[in-house]
Amino acid sequence: MNNIKLIVRRPKSKNFIKQGIFAVLTGLCITGIVFLYLHSPKTDLQKIICVVLFTVFSVAFAFTFTALLNAIRNIFSRPTVILDNEQIEVFRYGKILLSDIKSVSVDESKKTLFLMLKTGESIPIKKSIVNLPLETLGYAVNIRR
Repeated sequence: MNNIKLIVRRPKSKNFIKQGIFAVLTGLCITGIVFLYLHSPKTDLQKIICVVLFTVFSVAFAFTFTALLNAIRNIFSRPTVILDNEQIEVFRYGKILLSDIKSVSVDESKKTLFLMLKTGESIPIKKSIVNLPLETLGYAVNIRR
């Protein structure tokens, strides 16, 4: 094998799409807030409408800005699976020695890879957190065991 370590990360293409959508929505919320701030209502009904719209835009801004920060953070995510010749490190499950793995299988829908340990524990790896086919990852684990 030429490569000693196999480093698998989260797919990033969806994060760029989310980032663009949330950036546009955040900009629209800021534009609405600025427009309402500069608008001077004359009647009581206009004042009530401005207060309600300002509150709605502020809450929407909080949600979209938080989602935008989350999408940006996911672009720089850490590896979810690191496989070398002696162990596999799975995010949230820690390091597992390859000698402790009894079998590797993919479910029928091909959305989850299961690492069956000799202790009877099953560790699922979902397709949404890796950027390669689960069969390929399972094959790589089987080769190195």
